[in-house]
Amino acid sequence: MADALDSKSSIREGVWVRVPPPASLMKPTRFLSFLFSNFCLNASVWSSAIGGIQMICRTLLIMTLLLALAFPTLLHGHEVKVFASNLRLPAEGGRTTVYLGYGHRMPIDDLLDAQTIEKFELLGPDGSTKILTAQGLGVHANIARIDSPGVHRVVAVRRPSIYSYVYDSQGNRSLKRGGKSEHGELKVDTATRYQDCGVALIAVGEHAKAPAPLGLPAEIVPLAAPSQWRAGRDINLQVLVGQKPKEFTDLIARPLGFKPDDAWSFATETNRDGIARFRPDKAGTWLVKVSMKTPSKANESKDFDWNSVTTTLTLEIEP
Repeated sequence: MADALDSKSSIREGVWVRVPPPASLMKPTRFLSFLFSNFCLNASVWSSAIGGIQMICRTLLIMTLLLALAFPTLLHGHEVKVFASNLRLPAEGGRTTVYLGYGHRMPIDDLLDAQTIEKFELLGPDGSTKILTAQGLGVHANIARIDSPGVHRVVAVRRPSIYSYVYDSQGNRSLKRGGKSEHGELKVDTATRYQDCGVALIAVGEHAKAPAPLGLPAEIVPLAAPSQWRAGRDINLQVLVGQKPKEFTDLIARPLGFKPDDAWSFATETNRDGIARFRPDKAGTWLVKVSMKTPSKANESKDFDWNSVTTTLTLEIEP
């Protein structure tokens, strides 16, 4: 992303945009974004000598991201999102209803099949675990009573699945479930293994500490305590994949109720330590998302060509 680089912290500052997620763009668009990003990152160093170049950079960024609107069919929003009716509770605790979202619209769009859910749990700051129920197709709502202070987390992880683009005898290309070896005589163009997970943070009390990583396939972890999650303030978020920091990865965010449904209002990139600076502009419930796609390993290539993992984080921003 074309972000301004802070020379002291090397944490990239976010750009406010109203565009589809960068992770879903076609390669030509991503390539243009890459060129403009590098130009702008260097330009931020030269801006003291060349007046107005920062404004040019941001103009180029907006032009690049608006180009994404030419590819609306490539948007991918069908990852699990975790929500709760109360994401902030007083020190004595209280009741909250947790549920799952799936699709472009928030909080509820499509219904999620319980058979695709690998893990659905409420985790306490003391290490306690409560298994949440999920049956059939639905949003899988659970009413939870939370009594202890700290950051409680609702975690949902979906089972990995593989989809392939295949050609039929007439040369028509279509998407089908299953790996490369599962389509008989059909020619397989490319196959991708998908997995997604989501976390909602429920902060109880004013003195809750910053949450620790959970060890999920991928996760977004706030490095600040809930008392610092306020509108107009910087919140450092670390992206972990396989419990390791993920560098130079797009991170996007939007508040609940933001329109259009397939657009995001904030975009930035992680630094070398997998840390991104998130600055919400308003109070309310926010969803943060990271999607990554990497080539498959040598022992996986017979089944699929790419690994795609998406993770979401839901948290409440105070005024």
